[in-house]
Amino acid sequence: EKVAEITCEAPTFTVAWHPRRPLLAYACDDRDTYDRNRDAGTVKVFGFPSDNS
Repeated sequence: EKVAEITCEAPTFTVAWHPRRPLLAYACDDRDTYDRNRDAGTVKVFGFPSDNS
């Protein structure tokens, strides 16, 4: 059963669920917007009430 879908524009290698709350953290292998040769990895959290799903 699918409850949500998260669109990622970069490869995602790490995900982790919160042990007691419906929160999902994931790390993306992004590149810097202005310098594509520079890594700019990000960590995002999905599941806060303000997230649009």
